[in-house]
Amino acid sequence: MSKKAVKIIGITLAAILVIVAGSYLYLRYHILKSKDFAPDNSKAKSILDLTPSLIAKLKQVVKDGSNGLYVLDINNLDVKLSENKVFISGIKISTDSLALKLLDSIKLAPDAIFNISSKSLQVDGIDLNDILNPSSIKLENVFLIDPEIKIYSNPKPYNSKQEADTTSLYDKIYKLVPYFSASRIFIKNAQVTNYNVPKKTSQTYKGIDIYLNDILIDSTTRFDRDRFFYSKNATINLKNFKIPTSDSLYFLNCDSINISTSANSLTATGISFQPRISKETFNKTVNIRKDFFNIKANKIVLYSPDWWLLAQHEKLIAAEAEIFHCELSDYINKEKPAKKFELHNFPHQKLLNLDFEIGVKKIKIHDLDLTYEEYNPLSGKSGILYFTNTTGEILNFTNIQSNIAANSNMVFDVKTKFMKQSQASIKFIFNLAKPKTGDFTTEVYGSNMTANLLNPIAEPLGMFHLKSGNVSELKMFTKGNNSGTHSKFTLKYDDLYIIPLKKDDEKDDELKEKKFTGFIANLLLIKKENNSEEPRSYSYDVERGEYPNFFTLNWKAMLKGIVKTIGAPEKLAK
Repeated sequence: MSKKAVKIIGITLAAILVIVAGSYLYLRYHILKSKDFAPDNSKAKSILDLTPSLIAKLKQVVKDGSNGLYVLDINNLDVKLSENKVFISGIKISTDSLALKLLDSIKLAPDAIFNISSKSLQVDGIDLNDILNPSSIKLENVFLIDPEIKIYSNPKPYNSKQEADTTSLYDKIYKLVPYFSASRIFIKNAQVTNYNVPKKTSQTYKGIDIYLNDILIDSTTRFDRDRFFYSKNATINLKNFKIPTSDSLYFLNCDSINISTSANSLTATGISFQPRISKETFNKTVNIRKDFFNIKANKIVLYSPDWWLLAQHEKLIAAEAEIFHCELSDYINKEKPAKKFELHNFPHQKLLNLDFEIGVKKIKIHDLDLTYEEYNPLSGKSGILYFTNTTGEILNFTNIQSNIAANSNMVFDVKTKFMKQSQASIKFIFNLAKPKTGDFTTEVYGSNMTANLLNPIAEPLGMFHLKSGNVSELKMFTKGNNSGTHSKFTLKYDDLYIIPLKKDDEKDDELKEKKFTGFIANLLLIKKENNSEEPRSYSYDVERGEYPNFFTLNWKAMLKGIVKTIGAPEKLAK
């Protein structure tokens, strides 16, 4: 779950606590006098009706508790002790702009303010013991229907210099409410909008449902890591989660996020990282060489997460995760001029630069399909590499320094089908202890590849056609970093015959065989086979150069090994 989702849930629960706790506290003590808010006795049913005074006092509580920042409005409050119920309708908590300016002038304004409104709040379980007991609030059911929460984020420079607030919710409320419990809290169909004031942008989250059972906030649960937001069991659903990226090129979408503490899992479904424009539009609007990504996953499940760290410290720690049926595609157009790429953009460097701490011991991968497409202006065509039915695991997926000190290697180890047919295995080992240099190693093994299998890549990208040829084994071991790679490569093959290609002058969308050049090349340059017990192996370097991302760099290292082994010109690997 994202930091924003955690904040949304926290604010929603805190809002309920402010209203409910305030109501019960002042019901107990009958302290109904308020200095700033006059009761609206015109709505009183009789001279004995204390509801207007109670509403006025609740307004006073919210104002005093927020240093005047927030104002509470309640349309109606109905206390029915005979039915053990309290009904509140037309709830609204808004910001006092003058108070905000005053707090800002003395450097006490928060980085974010929120406005809350809801049609109704119902509380079940109030009885005479609750009113007479000065040290506890014990409720049965709390229902909050259709709340709307607006968060205005406007970070203050003076707050960034202060130490982070590490106090628990209990630390903040125990003087007001030493003991708070509820059998169940239901929040139905919440809508949250987060406004980034400096950037003048906003994000809206709809259809948030929260169900909490056995809630207890007291000294015994202050640091209870087995509870989620102080509840024994929780189910939280976030629907249609959607966030635009900072460059406005993509949306991060999620159909639903479900948290179940009884199952001890977090499940996200319908996840996608999708471009906001088509590939054709992307090619027209982007003037530099840039990757065009598209990522989809049916389901991601997180097992045994640390709810306490997630809720209190916004850290995602879990024992295990699973990814089910993920499709990842990457397209790059080499017709575009190469840009000065970001140097530290390898996967582990991106992970280490996140502002959200994460630590998952094992991630199981089920049925991942990876597609890499590259447009070659020399051929006027795209070559597509397919890695399908991929299964495996990622070990030590973390950016937490204590975890890295214990184990510095993050391992990506999978088995896949190359070009949808040939079995292959790929293993990446990322050195998390060297984020500046980006050290990694790669191990690739493949077997049983035919000419027909390789031609869809060789023709558009290498500008040659494999008339015949069979690969029995491919092995590559690579050490790399930000500067480039050093590889040891072995390719076992036989019956190789290649024909160079060129653009057809008469048909722009077709390639034409250079048969005579091919005859000379196969006679003098091309090595027909390398299938002995001790086959030729090559060691070589590939400079980072114009290869902006991790996948492209490794693909070019493999392509260079292929052309060196068969005796083709190395320019074919560019």
